[in-house]
Amino acid sequence: KESSAASDVYKRQVYEAQRKVILEIAENDSCVIIGRNADYILKDRTDVINIFIHADMPEKVKRICRLYNVTETEAVAMTADIDKRRMTNYRYYTDQKWGMARNYTLTLNSSQLGYDMCEKIIMECAQQ
Repeated sequence: KESSAASDVYKRQVYEAQRKVILEIAENDSCVIIGRNADYILKDRTDVINIFIHADMPEKVKRICRLYNVTETEAVAMTADIDKRRMTNYRYYTDQKWGMARNYTLTLNSSQLGYDMCEKIIMECAQQ
């Protein structure tokens, strides 16, 4: 139990350090921050576009197979594990559900739109 408590303290310290860096970068520069609960950390800023890009499971599995040279079964397990970790992390630090549209300015399904169209939409929004 002590190591679990120590681990929680360490995780909280890492999160707090990341939060401070994200706030500092956003204050000083135009930037793109992927993950790290940045949507939540920057939620009170008016100069931020929070984007959630998601994909259908078959597309995610194909991409993982291609990127990591693993079998379809391994890719399914990896995808489930990654998504579970993201959900757990997001809920722990934000007390909200990961991937909920209301937490973002824009949500895009890359399986339906494709990466090029997602990029065009994001760039168009950023220029507004």
